[in-house]
Amino acid sequence: MKKITFLIIAVFLVMGSVISQNSDPMAQTEPIDSGNTLLSESNALFDLLFINNIAASTNSAALTGVLFMDGVYWFSRWNTNDLYEVDIDNNLIEAFTITGITGTRTFTTDGTNVYIATAEDKIYVVDPATKTLINTIDVTSSATVRMLTYDENLDNGNGGFWIGSFENRIIASVDMNGNELRTIPGGTHLTRPYDGVVDYTSEGGPYLWVHEFGPGTELRDFITQIDMETGQKTGIQYNFEMDAPAGTSNIQAGGLFLTDEVDPDGKMSFLGVCQSFPNLLFAVELAEPLAVTTNDSLNFSLYPNPAQKGEVFIKTTNTSEKLVSVYDVMGREILRRTVLGERMDISELNSGVYLVQLIQDELRTTRRLIVNK
Repeated sequence: MKKITFLIIAVFLVMGSVISQNSDPMAQTEPIDSGNTLLSESNALFDLLFINNIAASTNSAALTGVLFMDGVYWFSRWNTNDLYEVDIDNNLIEAFTITGITGTRTFTTDGTNVYIATAEDKIYVVDPATKTLINTIDVTSSATVRMLTYDENLDNGNGGFWIGSFENRIIASVDMNGNELRTIPGGTHLTRPYDGVVDYTSEGGPYLWVHEFGPGTELRDFITQIDMETGQKTGIQYNFEMDAPAGTSNIQAGGLFLTDEVDPDGKMSFLGVCQSFPNLLFAVELAEPLAVTTNDSLNFSLYPNPAQKGEVFIKTTNTSEKLVSVYDVMGREILRRTVLGERMDISELNSGVYLVQLIQDELRTTRRLIVNK
């Protein structure tokens, strides 16, 4: 059961001028092909920390991007040059603009500079102390820069960025000069990215977490985990709609930021903007990894993984019978089999993420399994 550390909700609409999110040519709501991947509802892995009404704190609406640096938030207002600095208690410090930048969608930082994306082929470099534009990086890539997150490990440790297009859904990495390093086609990751972050701390990573609209015709708000090596969804996903306050409407993903400075226990947490009415900022702890253990003496392999055809093969060092249990993300045992040989029928499992525990000859080990139907 999720714990809620604190919840700050002020649910009312901001009076005055409201920019319609549906006027954004990139905020399309037509169906997209979700392929064979049906993500499990894995909100139980995440702990909600707070929800803030940022429309109330900024006296604005249509806020999209979020940055948290040196104890303050930056927010951007969609398709304008309006930016807002807000303290950690959700009080407005100032509204400001940065000469030369209009239409800020998302932010990232390397700890020194702030980098801004405007859904173009440029990355704007900003001095956060003076709030001035100090450089512009021209990006050469098949992806436009709507999603933007800094990755110090790219380009052999020289640093770079992961970028992503909302329209063609291509995710790419580029070096600090904007040269493309790698692309992940939309058909591989099957998300519609608005923003994203990199995660080198979670077990089994590295991962990209993409703040996405998700499949279908309705506006939605998902944070979806993608294996950085394969470019595919892992099946772990946070669905903000399940936690949104009653009365929240027009729910759709916005900016995303990863920080260890807002959780009372110092854990890594997502900051996500929901472009809803009212405009909300939410924070959730990064998902706790499923408990995976290894026992090298068993030489346990599980394949194919992800599994798609209702069966998996379980291979170990010897051929004695195996006791196999399958657990869901809540830790509930949902399947138990005594397996002779290597083949195991999993046709009754729904798409999602599971933990497979094997006991053989008094030895025990576990592996994570993804099922895509």
